[in-house]
Amino acid sequence: MSTVLAISGAAYGHVTPTLGIIEELVSRGERVLYFCTEEFKAPIEKAGAEFRKMKQQEIQPRMGNGITKDNILFDIAIRTFISYDEVIQDILTQIKDDKIDYILFDSMFAVGRMLADILKVPSVSSFAVFATEEEMKEDDNFVGMEYMEEHPDMQKYKEVVEKFKKEYKIEVPELTKLLYNHGDLNLAYTSEYFLPDKSLYDESFKFIGGPQSIIKKEVDFPFEKLKDKVVVYISLGTAFNGMYKGIYQVFFDALGKEDIVVVLSAYHIGVSEFDIPDNFIVKEFVPQWEVLQYASAAITHGGLSTTSDLVYYNVPFLTLPIGGDQPYMAKCFERLGATIILDKSNLTAELVRESVMKVINEPQYAENIQKIKESFKQAGGRKAAADAILDMIHNMNI
Repeated sequence: MSTVLAISGAAYGHVTPTLGIIEELVSRGERVLYFCTEEFKAPIEKAGAEFRKMKQQEIQPRMGNGITKDNILFDIAIRTFISYDEVIQDILTQIKDDKIDYILFDSMFAVGRMLADILKVPSVSSFAVFATEEEMKEDDNFVGMEYMEEHPDMQKYKEVVEKFKKEYKIEVPELTKLLYNHGDLNLAYTSEYFLPDKSLYDESFKFIGGPQSIIKKEVDFPFEKLKDKVVVYISLGTAFNGMYKGIYQVFFDALGKEDIVVVLSAYHIGVSEFDIPDNFIVKEFVPQWEVLQYASAAITHGGLSTTSDLVYYNVPFLTLPIGGDQPYMAKCFERLGATIILDKSNLTAELVRESVMKVINEPQYAENIQKIKESFKQAGGRKAAADAILDMIHNMNI
């Protein structure tokens, strides 16, 4: 039995994909110590790991003070990196009596890569965002380091970098690489069929298909209102979903008078300012898996977890990308004929309404989603991931 240190930042889209792999590793006899924030304690323990509380505050997107939608990703990366000083010290203290054999970490959470270097152990990187740096630069939501030299926290960032180099004798990722941390093995939650250009990935990558969430919360939800109805599910995720609140009014105007039921996930979004139509069910947390079994269509931001669930249940959907890798994901689905992309800057009620009806009534969208689903299935999922991890460990004689 090996002891695994698993670690991820406090974001559903990054923790969720790892949990199935953790559950599989535990079932094969591995001991997993999973560092994350308290919010994820229950699902981590459900997966069979030992939860360890990580000293990190959730870093939320922000605007203003020189931060715009064009450099918001690097703002998050810089502020998260500065917090690593305390995070690393705390983790090293907590594991001082444990022999760590390898590390599984989220690719956008550089502390995992750094801990592997400090401990001198093999590492597995979990790519919930598997778009390459080159592909991300093609979208307006991504910029490079040249935009960030005037960042208000840049001096503090440089001080932390120098401290890490001196204290731990490790190389620190360049600023532009903070979001792309490779391990000895790299797991990407997609299939070769889904990728626009597989040649951008080296042999260290294993494509395992879309993840299936094991996070389930007990929530009071009126499922009886969904029976025998046309149901449209709307979720703009948990990270960027509050940046353009006017979008929600467009949804209400577009679908509020239709003979359908609309389920809207409003995670940390105050909706009291809106006049919510009677046919909308708005919840802070929606039991997504259960609702999708009723859904005829969906509107999503294009995040990995939600789109993977939509593919699993073969629900046709519109994609409304807001930030991060979402424009890339939207284009991938569009290229395969599986979605209609909506532009957040030119969104109208009429366009939303017509597009929803189009994906419901035209069968090619569901048919093309089914092709993606088959490719995910063939990729092997969490079992293939666990096989690859244990093969790596065996080959390294651990």
